[in-house]
Amino acid sequence: MTLPTAELHLHLEGTLLDGVTEALNSGPRTYGISTGLIITMLRDLTADSALETLEHILRIGTPILGVGLDSAEVGNPPSKFRAVFARARAEGLHTVAHAGEEGPPGYIWEALDLLGAERIDHGVRCLEDERLVARLAEERTPLTVCPLSNVRLRAGGTGPQLHRGIVPRPRAPRDPARRDRRRSRMTSTVGVVGGLSVDHLVREPAGARFRCLGGPGLYAALGARLVAGTDVRLLADLPAAEPRFADVLGQAGVDLTHCRSTPDVPRVWILTSARGRRIVPLEAPAGTEFDTGDDPEPRLPPVSPDFRHGLGGLLYCAPDRIEATPARTGVDPDQRLVLQHGMRYWQSIAVPHGVLLPSRVQLASVAADPRAAARSLATRLGVPVVARLDVDGMHAVDPAGGEWSITDDRVEVVETTGAGDASAGAIVAALAQDADLPTAAAYGISAARVTLSAWGCEGLLAGGPLPEPLAGIRVVGGA
Repeated sequence: MTLPTAELHLHLEGTLLDGVTEALNSGPRTYGISTGLIITMLRDLTADSALETLEHILRIGTPILGVGLDSAEVGNPPSKFRAVFARARAEGLHTVAHAGEEGPPGYIWEALDLLGAERIDHGVRCLEDERLVARLAEERTPLTVCPLSNVRLRAGGTGPQLHRGIVPRPRAPRDPARRDRRRSRMTSTVGVVGGLSVDHLVREPAGARFRCLGGPGLYAALGARLVAGTDVRLLADLPAAEPRFADVLGQAGVDLTHCRSTPDVPRVWILTSARGRRIVPLEAPAGTEFDTGDDPEPRLPPVSPDFRHGLGGLLYCAPDRIEATPARTGVDPDQRLVLQHGMRYWQSIAVPHGVLLPSRVQLASVAADPRAAARSLATRLGVPVVARLDVDGMHAVDPAGGEWSITDDRVEVVETTGAGDASAGAIVAALAQDADLPTAAAYGISAARVTLSAWGCEGLLAGGPLPEPLAGIRVVGGA
């Protein structure tokens, strides 16, 4: 049976609300139809404003059936409103969301997995993802589609295309808890321990961007978030001087409750050219205009048992020390400590359930050939190694047997900052969901591609969760 819907954009309060409520209540007895209200949040506004709206509606007792999400999709993924929809579900409200009209298929995955959407509005770009189409049909998730509008706006598939792709043959009703049980098995929490910085990005000859939010903690948290079914918990010094960090990470659904408050964070120039990359403090030491290279790397906050509790994966970004945990533990080594202490440092960060995630530069301290260096570390330390090799992709080595090269034929580079950190976060997130080593590395390459597609963290913020590595990524090798 087709249920007609209508979108009425009204400010419901006071006399107007009373009139609309009376009309809705009279529907069954006067016309034999039932009606209800769904309030929709404007996704191009902040998540905080959406939560304020919901709390106001609940406080004044507006008779609503559910909560929805609409307005400009691009750059405003459903995950931005995870806390709002969790609050709505806690009140027993239904949840729906506009997704996959302007935005990518990944936004539909987010609406289903992170918002618990029972209905997708529009959703026409699901036709670009065969697995998503199969899921919508399997779970009998309804789409409310505006075919003429979609054709006019060139948004995606037509009604007949969607009908052929999604409408299933009738079958017996299924256990309504089945989807929730399946999702709970696919969800894990990943902790990220890493620093934040404010970056001035200069890339020859592309240009520059100033005051970009950055740092390993930011990029790794957003990279882990790309793996569908991953909740992210960050441990970092959160600067009072830059409230944008709390706003951006909070809207991305990252748990910041364990972060420490600090007045400010490092501010750096990141200079990239064909000859390499340099990271330089924004302010030179007193009495000189030259960078002496003596500025110490800020130490990471201590990792408390409370932070580690319930984690499926844990990523340390440039640590001076780590503690063994039951979680899958990824370590992105500290470049300076690698140079200062060599194998002694490598041994100190190789822990049970761990995986080392070194860069090409860090591997040079072990051997000139980065693949040989990764092989040597895996053999000597007895832990898996995923070497991040920039334009040459990644090389994964399992000491129990197996070696793989993972490359990306479709990457387009706008700017390179943060790609390694984001890939490390995605690798640990995938391992936390029991992905094998080459698949986890493919997720890492996917996160790198998303990061490289824009300046700073812009690509990561626009990217939706990935149920599988991106197309065009090749894995060669085997156990």
